[in-house]
Amino acid sequence: MVAMLPIFISADGSARQLGKPTNPPVGVFVGTFESAEEIIQPGEGIVVVTDGITEVMSPEGEELGPDGLQNSLDGKTFNAAEGLVRLVEETAKEFRSDLPQQDDITVFALRNTGETADGA
Repeated sequence: MVAMLPIFISADGSARQLGKPTNPPVGVFVGTFESAEEIIQPGEGIVVVTDGITEVMSPEGEELGPDGLQNSLDGKTFNAAEGLVRLVEETAKEFRSDLPQQDDITVFALRNTGETADGA
């Protein structure tokens, strides 16, 4: 199993995996965890998926993987997080072609629109 890191989407559409795997899965071991912080500026966003996306298989038996997902997002720009979610879902569906979905999927996307709660 490959670590599933969030994918950071810059305002210009470039995509990169956010962070590096440093901790075991939550609940597997007792211990101390390292944390990291990333400021998401206006126009930027992140997308987080479960392994049902990254482990989707093509008819040829290839796995999409984190790099395939990142490549599918690279160069795309979005006005809303919903666009990120739709693209991830479409990427998985197209990659598996006519094969059924084998695992549950969850896609979480966030985009900083630059708007504040008071509308400024």
